[in-house]
Amino acid sequence: MLRANAYLIPAEEVRSLLKYAAESAIVISEDISNPLNSYIELSSGISEKSQNESLEPKNSDVDNAVNNTSFFPSPEKVTQSYTLLCQLTKPVTGSTLIDSCKYRSMRYSSPIRWTCALFLLLALANLILEIQFANEPMATDTEQDWLQLIQVYFLSPLAPFFWGGLGSCVFLIKKFSDLSADRVFNYNYYGGWKSRVLLGTVLGGIIPYLFTIKLKDESLIDDYTIAFLVGLAVKVVYGALEKTVDEVAQKLNLHSSYRTPTPLIKEPQETKKDS
Repeated sequence: MLRANAYLIPAEEVRSLLKYAAESAIVISEDISNPLNSYIELSSGISEKSQNESLEPKNSDVDNAVNNTSFFPSPEKVTQSYTLLCQLTKPVTGSTLIDSCKYRSMRYSSPIRWTCALFLLLALANLILEIQFANEPMATDTEQDWLQLIQVYFLSPLAPFFWGGLGSCVFLIKKFSDLSADRVFNYNYYGGWKSRVLLGTVLGGIIPYLFTIKLKDESLIDDYTIAFLVGLAVKVVYGALEKTVDEVAQKLNLHSSYRTPTPLIKEPQETKKDS
C-alpha cells in the first residue's frame, strides 16, 4: 500500500497550486493534472481513514479505497508532474502560496512587526522627551529627575540605533508584504530578517558618528535621518563599506599576506652507481 510520506511534495501544496492555476486560467494538460489529482485523492483517503480509526473500529469502504493502489501514481510521477506544473506557474509554487497566506494571516509577520513597534516607540519617546526638556536646565543630583536623566544618558545616545533598526524593519515589512501579495513569499528566506535588523541597527548607530552629509545649500542632514536611511538601505551601505575596505587593503598590499605559499618541490637525488 502506498503511503503519503512516500511522496516528496505535500498534498496541501499540490492542491493549492492546482487551485491557483485554475484561478489564473492556466491550461494544464491531463498528463500533469491526472497524477496530481490522484495523489490528492490518495492523501484525502489516508487522512479520512486515520480519522475514522480514532472514532470507529472499522470502515471497510475507506479501507478498500485506500488499499486499492492500482490507480494511484508513483512518487516519481507525482514529482515530475508537479515540476511541470511549477514551470507553468513560475515563480509561484505551492510552498510560496501557503507561506504567503500564513504571512498575511500574521502568523509569520508578528515578530518583525513587534520589533518595528518597539523601535518606533523608543525613537518617538526620545523625540518627545527632547522637545519637552529642550528649554529646561539639566537636572542636578538633588532634584533626581530620573526621566530627564534617562533621556540624556540612555535614549539620546542610542537614538541613532533605534532609527537604524526602525529603517530595517520598515524595509523588511514592505519587502515581505510585496512578496506575499505576489504569492511568492518563501519562509526559507524569512529566517534572515534578524541579521538584517541587527546590521541596520549597528550601521544606523555608527554611520552618523563617522560621516556627515551636506546638501547643496550647505545644510546638514539630521543624524536620525541618516540612521533611518542607513537602516533602510543596509545592503547598499554595507556593500560600499566592504568595497572601501577592499580598495584600502589592495593599496596597502595587504592581500599578499593571505597568499598561500607555493609548495617546495624537492629534486630527486641521483643514486650513486655501484662501481
